[in-house]
Amino acid sequence: MKNLLTTLMVLMIAMAAAAAVAGEGGMDWKFYGKLHTSMDYMSDGGDDSNLTMSSNLSRFGFKGGQELNENFTFFWQFENSINIADGGGTLANRNTYVGLKGDYGKVLFGRHDTPFKTLGRKVEFFKDELGDHRQMTYGWDRRLGDVVAWVSPDWSGFGNFGALQLDQADITAKSQTAYSLMAHYGKDAFFFGAAVEGLSEGYTPVHDDTLPLEDWVHGDAPMGVRVAAKYDVDKFAVSVLYQSLTDYDGEWVADEFEGLNSTTLGFEALFRAAPKWNIKGSYFMGDHDTDAANLAGTDLDESDTKTSMLALGLDHIAAKNVKFYLQWVMVTNGDVTAAGLAGTNFADPGDPAERGYANGHGTWTPAAAKDNGALENPMGFSLGTVINF
Repeated sequence: MKNLLTTLMVLMIAMAAAAAVAGEGGMDWKFYGKLHTSMDYMSDGGDDSNLTMSSNLSRFGFKGGQELNENFTFFWQFENSINIADGGGTLANRNTYVGLKGDYGKVLFGRHDTPFKTLGRKVEFFKDELGDHRQMTYGWDRRLGDVVAWVSPDWSGFGNFGALQLDQADITAKSQTAYSLMAHYGKDAFFFGAAVEGLSEGYTPVHDDTLPLEDWVHGDAPMGVRVAAKYDVDKFAVSVLYQSLTDYDGEWVADEFEGLNSTTLGFEALFRAAPKWNIKGSYFMGDHDTDAANLAGTDLDESDTKTSMLALGLDHIAAKNVKFYLQWVMVTNGDVTAAGLAGTNFADPGDPAERGYANGHGTWTPAAAKDNGALENPMGFSLGTVINF
């Protein structure tokens, strides 16, 4: 309740201040948001199921700008999450920044989605929904703070987006920085992009509270590569996404478990069956090249570390800014994987609960396990509505 009251107070103050400025013929501004809620039935593939309501990354914010001179325009954005299912929210936890733009493009400072994540969002047909492909990308869809970013102008369809995160570590700890770069081309119905993202070794420490920070052991620096494309014409749209991660959780020295690599390949399609009705589907495959056969003397083959996700959906576009949808999603796990609906993803075979990643959808995670600790094959139905303003 305290967070909600604080949010409403800041909202009213910001609206009043913006109205005053706008009234003086100064800065242009806009209030915007997205209300997205759904009722979800989810089964863990075993004996447990649940019916829940989800807020699905509902949000609101302000953005605006003012021309400073003939060469530069100042712009800003302040965006917050809001939970319309349970109440509450968090201030400025989404893309919040200030910047300058001109003929060279835009430079911004603050908190923002990485270019690596942005590329994936451009080809997603189940955005923020139960079938969102982020369940299959192992946490590599980041929004980082303390970011300096540059967005190039449009060069006849070509563009670049680069971001650098400043050091997040304590002065006595190993550097925690990140970089993310994307190059893309879009013209008419076609879009193609490629991105690379890397984290410093400081993001992968093996915690040892008996030692000072500077003596902690660190793993290799994680890196990811992503390629995506989309073709969108009048009646249908299709997209593909490929992702490869190297040492994406560093080197688990404590577990003697090295080389945590993975690949993801997925396809999505959308058919506009009628003026207000869309049919869509997606299929994603994840291959965890984890050297699992060498872990703790286990005897595993390649299929044991693979997982997949199938999603089917029906959208009804009730109005320009209102959508209703129904979808079904199923995840198939290998013998040591722990991909689930509503938030968890690939896990350490030794401790599935500790290495999940949230995709932002839902309030409940399947928990049933096979004999060796991996999840069963969860599935779910989602009935939702999206209102943009």
